[in-house]
Amino acid sequence: MNNLVHLHTFLFISILLITSFDNSFINTKSTNKNLSTSRMKNTLNKIESNQNTNSNTNPNSNPNNPTASSSDNFSNKSPTTTNSSTKPQNTNISPIPTPIDYFNAKLDTCNKQTCIPLYGFCSSSTNCTCLHGYANAPNVNNKNSNKKACDYNQKKQVTAFLLEFFLNSGYGHFYIGKWWLGLVKLIIVFIIPTTLCFLMCCLDFFKNTLFYVLSIGFIVLSSVWWLVDIILFGLNNYKDSNGVPLETW
Repeated sequence: MNNLVHLHTFLFISILLITSFDNSFINTKSTNKNLSTSRMKNTLNKIESNQNTNSNTNPNSNPNNPTASSSDNFSNKSPTTTNSSTKPQNTNISPIPTPIDYFNAKLDTCNKQTCIPLYGFCSSSTNCTCLHGYANAPNVNNKNSNKKACDYNQKKQVTAFLLEFFLNSGYGHFYIGKWWLGLVKLIIVFIIPTTLCFLMCCLDFFKNTLFYVLSIGFIVLSSVWWLVDIILFGLNNYKDSNGVPLETW
């Protein structure tokens, strides 16, 4: 009998515990559900309020505004039309200058008065071809009204080459009219090395390593410059001071 009472008591307590646990679980679940629902509502309310704010600040987004759509269409189409209408037309493009033909002169009429036989001959009715040693240089002496075709006397390539080959002091550049280049070469290649050699031979003060190195440097520089000038004059790559090619050998 006592065992039966104990059993009933145990069962009653168990039922109470289970019931209380289920109620607490159900309450917790409902509370969480209510919280999630309230959060979703708050989020939806924020989104709606943002949309309303944007619609109020941007009148073009209002679907009931017919002018907004038309203005949008106009704004979408306007850049192409304005770019095409306002695109600057570069009509002042200067033509590429044609190189000067130093050995043929274009004339209205070629005859012995316009193309002197001493300087050239008429290769066609409007063209005067220069003889060897003469060139057509319209950019030289433009103020001379008596200027004829092919009356420019060319500097000789062989003379400039021999001057630089044997003297190597800028005399070839002096001959073709490039005075500044000739003067610079004369100072660097001849005057400075000669002065240094004289000072080192005559004065003990200059007999040191620094001046020996300077002398050797100027000698090497003059040798390299001499070689470069010989090659360029030999290939006839130099022109005179007026830009006219030298007479080939």
